Amino acid sequence: MTTDMENNDSTSSTGEIFLVDSDEPIMNIAFDALEMIRKNKKIIVKGKGEMCSKAVAVSNILTERMLKETAKFGKIDVDSEMLDDGQLISTIKLAIVMTD
Repeated sequence: MTTDMENNDSTSSTGEIFLVDSDEPIMNIAFDALEMIRKNKKIIVKGKGEMCSKAVAVSNILTERMLKETAKFGKIDVDSEMLDDGQLISTIKLAIVMTD
């Protein structure tokens, strides 16, 4: 499965986290995210490392194609995390909110 929903106090007020973490086709991932945003009205699409570009693509598909004029981007965070071995890995979080 392509999603990993983290449901804790820090995400309950900001939206469900949709973690892009597989090599499935982009449209399959976008449909999974679409199902989640229709239930929750707000999601945070998150990508790490090589999955950052796929997270951006999923977010664009949602806002520009699937939910045209009914969803918009909220806060976008670009950051990096330190791995246990000392390497830095890029991360991105894109909030998408239903506007209706």
